[in-house]
Amino acid sequence: MGTDLGSAPPYTGSETVSYTSVDEANNHKGPEGQDAPEGAEPVAVESGDTISELMAQQGLNWNDPADKRQFLADNPQFITREDVEEFPELASLFDPDSGRNPDLIWPGEVLYIRPPQGDGTQGTNDTPATDTDGDGIPDPTDRTQAQLTTDTAAEELEQAEQQLEERKRTMGPDDPLLGDLEDIVEAAELKLAAAYQAEVETGLRDFLAENPDATPAEIQAEADRLSHEIQGRSQTLSGMSESTIDFRTQQAINVVSAEQYGINLDGVGPGTTVRDGPYTDTYGPFEPGTTIKDEDGRDIRIDDNGHIADGTIAVTDPETGEVHYEVYEGGVGTGQTWSELPERPDAPAEDPTPSETSPVLYVADPPTNNKEETDAAAQAYYDASVESPDGATEEREAFMAAVRAELANGASLEDIKERYGNDPYLNEAIDEAAYGPR
Repeated sequence: MGTDLGSAPPYTGSETVSYTSVDEANNHKGPEGQDAPEGAEPVAVESGDTISELMAQQGLNWNDPADKRQFLADNPQFITREDVEEFPELASLFDPDSGRNPDLIWPGEVLYIRPPQGDGTQGTNDTPATDTDGDGIPDPTDRTQAQLTTDTAAEELEQAEQQLEERKRTMGPDDPLLGDLEDIVEAAELKLAAAYQAEVETGLRDFLAENPDATPAEIQAEADRLSHEIQGRSQTLSGMSESTIDFRTQQAINVVSAEQYGINLDGVGPGTTVRDGPYTDTYGPFEPGTTIKDEDGRDIRIDDNGHIADGTIAVTDPETGEVHYEVYEGGVGTGQTWSELPERPDAPAEDPTPSETSPVLYVADPPTNNKEETDAAAQAYYDASVESPDGATEEREAFMAAVRAELANGASLEDIKERYGNDPYLNEAIDEAAYGPR
């Protein structure tokens, strides 16, 4: 599976699409003559190969966001519009004319695959320790780097907007390429918003390192100060929408404040309700006394203060249905299973079952499928919006709440959209339910 450049078969694919040839790879180049990604290994495709299999051969997983993002950054010819929505930072590499489909690769072309990096130090949810919020994108190492990332994103947005306006001016409003340029602008806006949030997070971490006993009011004040400082650096930054600034600033507060309690908010399951911070010992990120799921589908108890309860979580094998138990302390899975723990008087060491004598064990009732509730909320929102497009606020909020609940129960975002015919009006609310306001 896959081979070195010297053993590569003849290229059998289309010459009209973007691909890396063996000659380009031998000259340390990628598609279209760009420089080959540093640190990635060239692999020549053989008949029957797939991207996911070639990545797996290197210990990578196409379905892991961090691995997928790195592969796309190293092989930008495969970036799609959907990828740019998932990874806004790839917007500057996206070529709408590449003509590629990640599901189709040809013998004789070359892929760049980067072996797993790092020193083995891992953080929450098996992400590198330098990826504090677990989104697969390394944190800025300091304020200078964070500022550079934000300013670069602002410049890319400005250039994308200028290209769009120039195209409108020269080709008119009916030019078919305007849609592609508008997509690039939207992706650049998302990238800038993410960079802004990362810079606020970096500033708040520095502040809390110097002021570990800061009050919630002091944390909020520092976040506001950082926000004003960032917006004051350029016209593009000051032109970010108020809703985006408010949402991203609050997200930064939530992320950094949760980190103080050892909680990685990106490690919780999709659709989990997170309360706005800053957090305290008696006011945590989650609804008190509830149960949430982490990103691996494990049931996690929440204590009466809204923090993750130390103790044990139940893990169900998806193939056999068997349940085993793992330690979960302060929001970080230790990797120990129940059978590896020393015996304790309150619970057996082997084959434990939840009971009144083993209160640390907890198995939540399986979530119910709330598809009917979502359908009813969608219909109510649609009907209300027909009568009053700007006055359906309550129905919209109810619909988004139902979507979030269904996502928490394991539903797919794409499946929900397809259920409603990918209606753009409903899709906007579905995206906001999943990702927050843009």
